[in-house]
Formats: sequence, C-alpha cells, structure tokens
Amino acid sequence: MATLRTASRKKQIVIGIIIVVLAIAVVVPWMLGCSNRTKEIANALPRAMYAGDLATFQRLLPFKERPEMQKTVLDAISSRVQTYGAIKSVRLEAEGKALPGFNASKPGWSTGPQFVPPPGVEVSTWRVVAEHGEYRLVLTTRDGYLVGCFFNLADGCTGTGETFH
Repeated sequence: MATLRTASRKKQIVIGIIIVVLAIAVVVPWMLGCSNRTKEIANALPRAMYAGDLATFQRLLPFKERPEMQKTVLDAISSRVQTYGAIKSVRLEAEGKALPGFNASKPGWSTGPQFVPPPGVEVSTWRVVAEHGEYRLVLTTRDGYLVGCFFNLADGCTGTGETFH
C-alpha cells in the first residue's frame, strides 16, 4: 500500500514538472520575443523596399485602398534604400522602443528618444545590413500589420518614414 502511494506521488510530481516546463516553454518566448508576424514584416519590408515590390508592401498593410498613395510611399522609401544594395540580414536591435534619431510627424506620435506610439501599437527597431552599408528600421505594428515604418540611414540622413492609418 505504501509503495502504491509513493508511485502515485512520484507520478504527480513528474506530471507537475512537465506542466511547469511546458508553461515556461510557451510563456517565456512569448514574453521575450517579437511576435512571429513582426519578424515576418521585419524580414519582408526591407526587401520589398529595396526591390520596389508593391505587392509585398501592400500585403503588410492593414488596408488595401489608396494603392496610388502606397506606391508613392514605397517609391520614395525605395529610392533612399536602393543605394545600400541587396539585403544581407535583418536583426532585432531593440524591442518595445525606437532608438534615437527617428521622426514621426503624425498627430498622436511623439518623437526622438521618447518616441511613444498610440495605444495598441507595438514598436521594434531592426538593424538592416545590406551590401553597401546598413541602416535602422523602426517598425510599428498593430494586429499583425504594419502601421508605420521609419528608417535612419547610416549616412547621417535624418529619420524619415510614414504612418499608415
């Protein structure tokens, strides 16, 4: 009888440990990392900007209307980043904040080191390494879509970008 209780108790402990390990495996990455969708956007956006790929750019946005405005924005950004050459890598530099040097001129957005987006918008800063240099790209996302992107080119150009509402 005592060995049956001991076996049952060991089984409960093992099950408890498994539950804790599984919970940690799910919760810790969720708390520490950018969402998979944000990572997808971070990898797709610089390549779309470099290539002037309007279809990919539009897939990242939460709205499909006003394609002429989307093309204008993409063309303006593309002309700036094309001088850097093809994208080699994109890596997370800061999650939850924009690093200094960015300019968001839309109402409701504060700028500079104190850059604060509207409620519900996630912010992350990415380092884009290209053939001929590198630059920072700040992504602002909401509900898995790009709602703004700001970049600061390594040549000292002031940060520019767009918000999409």
